Amino acid sequence: MRRAALGTSALMAGVLMLAACGAASAPLDADARTTTATLGTTFAGTYLMGQFALDEGDLGQAAGDFTKALRLDPDNAELRRQVFLLRLASGDEAGALDAARRLLKNDDPVDEAQLLLLLDDLRAGRTEAAKARSGGLDGTLGRLLGSFLAAWTDHAAGDDAAALKTLDGQPKDDGLKPVRTYHAAVIETLAGRPRAARARLQPLLEGDEAKPLRLVLTQAAIEAKLGDREAARGLVESQLVLVGDNDVYADVLERIEAGKNLPLPFGDALGGLGDALFTLARAFADQEIDWQGLVLARLAAFAAPKDDDLRLYIGQSELAADRPEAALDALGRIGEASPFHWRAGLLVAEAMADLGREDEALAKLEAMADERPERTEALVARGDMLRRDERWAEAEKDYTAALTRIDEMTPDDWRLLYARGIAYERTGRWPDAEADFLEALELQPDQPYVLNYLGYSWVDKGVHLKRGLDMLERAVELRPDDGFVVDSLGWAHYRLGRYEEAVQELEHALELEPGDPVINDHLGDAYWRAGREREAHFQWERSLVFKPEPEIAAEVRTKLAQGLPAAASPGGAAPTKAAKDGG
Repeated sequence: MRRAALGTSALMAGVLMLAACGAASAPLDADARTTTATLGTTFAGTYLMGQFALDEGDLGQAAGDFTKALRLDPDNAELRRQVFLLRLASGDEAGALDAARRLLKNDDPVDEAQLLLLLDDLRAGRTEAAKARSGGLDGTLGRLLGSFLAAWTDHAAGDDAAALKTLDGQPKDDGLKPVRTYHAAVIETLAGRPRAARARLQPLLEGDEAKPLRLVLTQAAIEAKLGDREAARGLVESQLVLVGDNDVYADVLERIEAGKNLPLPFGDALGGLGDALFTLARAFADQEIDWQGLVLARLAAFAAPKDDDLRLYIGQSELAADRPEAALDALGRIGEASPFHWRAGLLVAEAMADLGREDEALAKLEAMADERPERTEALVARGDMLRRDERWAEAEKDYTAALTRIDEMTPDDWRLLYARGIAYERTGRWPDAEADFLEALELQPDQPYVLNYLGYSWVDKGVHLKRGLDMLERAVELRPDDGFVVDSLGWAHYRLGRYEEAVQELEHALELEPGDPVINDHLGDAYWRAGREREAHFQWERSLVFKPEPEIAAEVRTKLAQGLPAAASPGGAAPTKAAKDGG
C-alpha cells in the first residue's frame, strides 16, 4: 500500500532540518549512542527517536518524542510548530489546542493554529473572539478560506447580510465560486429564505452529469422545506441513475417515503467551516498533497465531530497512509444507523487485514455479503483478500458468487472477470480463465492488464501467437512506463526465441523497475541466450540482491552454478507470475 508523504513533506521540512542543529547543541555521548534510555535524555537522541517514529508513520509517538525534545530546547520555534502539526494530524485535539496556544503565546503565527483556536472559540460561544481571529490568517490557508471564515463568523454573530455580502463579493475566477454559492444557499436556508436559496443553487444543478453529494443533499432539503418533496425525490433519483448504488441517496429516499425531515449537510457556523475545510482537504488530496489534506480534515473534524462523511474520508486517508489503527479509530465512530456505515465496514475489513487480523476481516466481509445479498462489494473485497494470499480456489468462489449477483454487466465489471480469470488460471482451469479474459475485453477492449495477461498466456502456450504478441504490444503502448507490462512483452519475445528483441525490451523494463528481482532474472536469461554470459551472471546476482521468492531464488542459484541448458524449440526458462500479470 502506498505510504503517505507525511514523513518527508513540506509539513515536516522544518523537522528534517533539526537534526543538525540539535546534534550541535546537544551532542550524543557514548552511552547515548548505545542505550535508548540515555538517548531519551538528550535533545539529539530524543529527536532521533521521534524521527524514527515519524518514518514509521506513528504520528502520535513522534509528537510525544518531539515534545520531550522541545522541553530540552524550549526556544526551538521550528520544533514547536512541528509538535503542533503532529498533534493535529494525529487527531490529538487536546494536545493540538495546547500546542496552538503555546504558539500564540510565543507570537508565532501558524495558520492551522489560528484556525484551530478560531474553531475552539466558536465551540465555546466566543463569537467575537472568533470573528477577531478570522482576519488574522495571512498564509495560503488564509487566502483560500478567508471569505468562509468571515462569512460564517458573521453568521454566528447574527449578521447574515454581511455573510452573504462577503461570499457574493469574491472574485469569480478563483475556482471557489461554486462552493461559496453553495454556502450562501445554506445561509439563506438557515435564515428562513429557502426560495432565495433554491435560486442560488439551481444553476449549479444544470446538466446531466453527477453532482457533488452535499450539493444534491442541500437542494433536496430546500425542496422539502418548500413543500415539494416530489422535486426532492426526482433530484435524488436522477443522481442514483448516474452514480449507481449509494446508501446516502437511498437514505434520503426512505426519509421522503416516511415523510421525515430532510436535513441540510450542516446547520451552523461550525458546520459551515467544517464543510469548507473538508472541501479544501479533498482538493489538496486530489493534488496528492496528502499531508495538508489530512491536517485540514482533522481541523474539519474538530468543527464537525459528528460528520460521518468526514470520518469516512479520514479513515480512507489513514488507511492509504499505512496507519490502519488510526483508520479503525476514525471508522469505528461511524454508527450502524449511518448511511456511511456500509462503506466504512469495507474499509474496516481492509484495516483489520493490514494489522494481521485477516481471519476477522474475512469473517466480517462474509457477514456483510450475507447482510446485503444484492450487493457485490463485500464478496469482491473478500475475493481480493484471498487472491493476495494466493488462496485461488477460495477467491474464485467469491468472485463467482459476486458475478451471480449482477443482472447486467457494465464496462466496470471487467475487473471482476479479470480477477476471476487469474484465479481460474492459477488453479489449472485455463479454458474458464480464457473465457473470462475475453469477456473482460469485450467490456473494455483496450484494458492493458487484461491484454497483458491473456496475450502473454497465449504466447506462453504457443497458441494465437500473432494475436498474443499484438495484445502485448498494445498493452505496452497503453502503459509504456509500467515496467512489469514491458517485462511481459520482453519475456514473450524470449519464449519465442527472439533473444535480441527480448534483451531490448527487458533492458527497458529494468530501467523502469530496477529493483525487481524477476525482471533482473529475466534479463539474465535473455543475456545468456544472446551469448552474453558474463552479463547474465551479473543480472542473476542482482536478482538475488533484491530477495526474490524462495522458488525463484533457488532457480537463480542453479543458473549461477550451471548456466542455462541448451534451448529447446523456442523458449527456455519457465514463465513466472510477474511476466503474466505485472507482478
